[in-house]
Amino acid sequence: SKRADANKTEFKLSIPRPKKFPPETIRVTAFKNYLECPLRFYLGNILGLRKVDPNAREIPATDFGIVIHKVLERFVLDKSLRELSEAEDIAGKLSAMLDEVAPQYYGTNPSPVVRVQIENMRSRLMAAATTEARIRSEGWETIAAEHQVKKEDGRELGGLLLTGTMDRVDRHPEKGLRILDYKTFSDSRKQNPAYTHIGPHRGRKHLPEADFEILTAHGDPHPRSWLDLQLPLYAWLAKKIWPDDAAKGIQVGYFLLPPDAEPGAISLKFLELSGEMQTSAEECAGRIAQLVKGGNFWPPSPSSEVEYDDYKDWFMEGDPQKLIDEESARWLNGNP
Repeated sequence: SKRADANKTEFKLSIPRPKKFPPETIRVTAFKNYLECPLRFYLGNILGLRKVDPNAREIPATDFGIVIHKVLERFVLDKSLRELSEAEDIAGKLSAMLDEVAPQYYGTNPSPVVRVQIENMRSRLMAAATTEARIRSEGWETIAAEHQVKKEDGRELGGLLLTGTMDRVDRHPEKGLRILDYKTFSDSRKQNPAYTHIGPHRGRKHLPEADFEILTAHGDPHPRSWLDLQLPLYAWLAKKIWPDDAAKGIQVGYFLLPPDAEPGAISLKFLELSGEMQTSAEECAGRIAQLVKGGNFWPPSPSSEVEYDDYKDWFMEGDPQKLIDEESARWLNGNP
């Protein structure tokens, strides 16, 4: 009815201002959130609002990844295991380490559902053993695992200090560095870092730095847009943290731990970055940092353009611009 429609348009959301602003830091993984939607970045990364499922009974995806990360971190940093080179031996050690780590998170008598998920972790680690054996046979050595970049390190970009955690950094005497991010994706598309980092051209007026061109096989320019800057920023950080090794070369990519890995498969996927693409990513990150520091969190993206929308109930799965009051929209647009 017309009255119902009128009532809908009268409803407006007032967005709270932050208690402390501007921030000093920005996480490497947070740039993806801003690229997806500046407003949702503000709600999650500045206000710290999170979606909570009070009925959850299984291991959350984040905890699932944490346990696998912890097992792999222990393994690659254990100097007594550096000589292990056979996939079978590596698999046995990873399995034993999982039995040591899992009880620290879920106790010695977890629920049946959690036990199934722990065995799922085990199968992924068993598949990863083949990849680990290949890495070692090629002469790569792990020099850092869960390497934390803190604000005290002073890695500044666009007026904010970068923070984050590199899952794994390997070094080769001739090829330089390889920065790997562990991923447990089941979606085969997301197992390709080019798919997760680069998408169709969006032409966002508020962030033209997110747009760039790549050359097709015929040498024609093909407009594209950044969806994520995680791996290019790892490359940028690596040049500053390990400059001598980085000078020999840098590879960035995923160490995949999917649920359906084929036996013997090598689960490494790399993001190919030209010099122009790396420069574009750094400029985009710098601009986002400037916008965040300046209090620019507008315009919001419609729910249809957000893959996992924690705030869709707030925005009634529609266009947030139509639901937020004018005062909030004004200061979210960088006008205090």
